[in-house]
Amino acid sequence: MNREAWVVICLAYILGLLATSCFYFSAIELSWFLLLQIGLSFVVAIALVKFWGQRSKKLKLANQAWLTALVIGLLAVVYFELRIPQPQVNDLANLAIVERSQPVTVTGKVLNEPRLNSNHKLKFWLEAQSVKLDNLDPNREVSGKIYTTLPLFLGKDLAPGQIVKLQGSLYRPKPALDSHQFDFARYLQKQGSFAGLTGYKLISRSPSGNWGWYKLRQRIVQAQVRGLGSPNGQLVSSMVLGRRAVDLPAQIRNLFVVGGLAHILAASGFHVSLLLGVILRFTQFVDQKKQLTIGIVILLFYVGLTGCSPSVVRAVLMGIAVLIAQASQAKVRPLGALLLVALLILLVNPLWIWDLGFQLSFLATFGLVFSLPGLIKKLDWLPPTIATAIAVPLAATLWVLPLIIYTFSKVSTYSIFVNVLTTPLITVISLGGMLVSAIALVNVSLGAAFAWLLKYPVLLLVAIVRFFTNLPGSSWAVGNISIWLLLGIYGVIILLSCDRKLQKYWWLGLLTILGLLIIPLQYQQANLLQISVLNTTGQPAIVIQDHGEVLLIKSSKGLNERDFQYGVMPFFASQGINRVDYLILLGNEGLKQEQNLQRVRSQIPIAQLVVYGDDTSLQTNLPITYNSEIVTDSLKLQPGTQAQELTMQVDNRRWLIGDRAALQDSQLDS
Repeated sequence: MNREAWVVICLAYILGLLATSCFYFSAIELSWFLLLQIGLSFVVAIALVKFWGQRSKKLKLANQAWLTALVIGLLAVVYFELRIPQPQVNDLANLAIVERSQPVTVTGKVLNEPRLNSNHKLKFWLEAQSVKLDNLDPNREVSGKIYTTLPLFLGKDLAPGQIVKLQGSLYRPKPALDSHQFDFARYLQKQGSFAGLTGYKLISRSPSGNWGWYKLRQRIVQAQVRGLGSPNGQLVSSMVLGRRAVDLPAQIRNLFVVGGLAHILAASGFHVSLLLGVILRFTQFVDQKKQLTIGIVILLFYVGLTGCSPSVVRAVLMGIAVLIAQASQAKVRPLGALLLVALLILLVNPLWIWDLGFQLSFLATFGLVFSLPGLIKKLDWLPPTIATAIAVPLAATLWVLPLIIYTFSKVSTYSIFVNVLTTPLITVISLGGMLVSAIALVNVSLGAAFAWLLKYPVLLLVAIVRFFTNLPGSSWAVGNISIWLLLGIYGVIILLSCDRKLQKYWWLGLLTILGLLIIPLQYQQANLLQISVLNTTGQPAIVIQDHGEVLLIKSSKGLNERDFQYGVMPFFASQGINRVDYLILLGNEGLKQEQNLQRVRSQIPIAQLVVYGDDTSLQTNLPITYNSEIVTDSLKLQPGTQAQELTMQVDNRRWLIGDRAALQDSQLDS
């Protein structure tokens, strides 16, 4: 077969994996009827590609190649389904109960370095070995990977490889009730786990080893923190090793996520390309075989340090391909190499096709290969260094931004400008961090001394990101977009990248993309009357969307940042809500939670706050007028209690909102 045939076959395998999105991790079992449907879809798709190739005279392949591609695509679907994790017969998850927790004593092996979660507890993966349900129950041999949490003071010295014995509550998480909320059960299944353990007592543990990747990472992080303090030290370590390998504080992580610089906290192609450049520069005086050996060893060592994430594996394999091509004096075809690397990774683990890091890394690299030359040519009126500094982040962002919008339903408004502005700083800090890391592996104190040199570049980077994130509208919710709209946006980008005549009208393509994102959302909001009940702590949150205006009702006792971050804000993003007209807090606890209220206001603008409580000084006789309609016309309080009732009228329907027990008592009284 010729090169074109192999390309088509590789694409057929990748498209076969993508076709599993229609039943990915669902309860649907693989059936012959489902395979027949997918097979027919492949036949139609390949027939269209073949017809286009013959008409355009760009693809002249034998029927055998097309038939092979069809078979490979179907086998990819089957292979994917066979690799989906399923609990074994003796899996500890089989003892877990969905509706409630179960006290157990579990013995197992710690698989990774413990990290802090949002509740300030340590989280880690535990490979279960035995379990004891109660004092009278004998130890049962079990297996399975368990998501485990433990109080910080109990597990701060835990290390990978240790055998621990824990007492805790075993549970099996329920699927998310709302589609916009984080589905913890699905997340665990993607990781090959089906249950969680909330540990509250560490009974025993084995001694930790004297060597391991985590020990090397600790030396690097220790040197960075000594020289730069916290959290700037962890920030530089994350920019070198990725946030998977570093326990980065949530505050600084969220700052860079909102600012559109989340990618610099994840080890990816940018970091590998910098490392590869350093390798080639310092080994240019040795022969090519030694250069190849040194380069491969350093890149593989870097993979181990970062924790083998899909994006790093992809970038390192591309780097090794460059080294091999240079040693053999062969010409590298970037697109072909990218496709081959993706194929190798997905053969080893087909589930990575749905790993967001792998998808973003692949798209960013594709953007650099496909769009970077054209962008640099458009900027040829600038000095080459400045043109490259602008074109590189622009090419990568152009290709990853639609997927980010599709996944998170929101976008960092100033992300492109921030990426262009901070690229020189990020390059300096990343290279300096790599140098400090290499020194710290030999001597931590010496590494800390060199880390101090990065103090002011890091402070400047943080100040720039904080400035832009504090600007109005730094994060903009665009609402859910369909897969067809996503494909349409990428279609416009591909047309502008391929057709030189259309490149003259790039502004028209940009307006088309903005129109596809904004016009449908604005039309929907202008004509929408919807009441949504969200599953939050305590009483549910109620969101009323009425022709472009938004009213949020929440119990003040349940007013907390976590509810807004994981419950309310994802819903607002999915609906394209960027402003709340009224926030109504039921109960005067809202006045006692000024700090939480300020954090909520920092996430979304609130035009007017109304607090209803049992203190008469908090009551108002003025009804709330909403879209020229009175939506609160009375307020009933239960004497001597903290519970309130709120009567509302929306679209000629009356709603009674309040505490369940209080409502039952008021019905008995009436």
